[in-house]
Amino acid sequence: MVTSKTQLQAPARSLDQRMEALKRYPGLARRNGWEGMVLIKVVLGGDGHLLSADIQQSSGYETLDQDALRVLRAATPLKNEKILVGQLQAAFMLPVPYRLQH
Repeated sequence: MVTSKTQLQAPARSLDQRMEALKRYPGLARRNGWEGMVLIKVVLGGDGHLLSADIQQSSGYETLDQDALRVLRAATPLKNEKILVGQLQAAFMLPVPYRLQH
């Protein structure tokens, strides 16, 4: 498993960028003014496919937590991640923020 912080930066950054492009604030959360941060432990296979995703810290709102997992699944597999070549898997923590524009 990849453990170096330097090695993890590329796939985590790439995944974060893909998720931000796909993320849409859930309507129920927007209407209720819910904000929060979901912290997910992500494990990617060497081919960029999602092997597992576990919420390590909830936002406090099931709607936001489930949306974060949905967007993560939609953002994978990662393609062309050279950092994963030759690795069996990469595990890292991924924060997924939900903030309303005021």
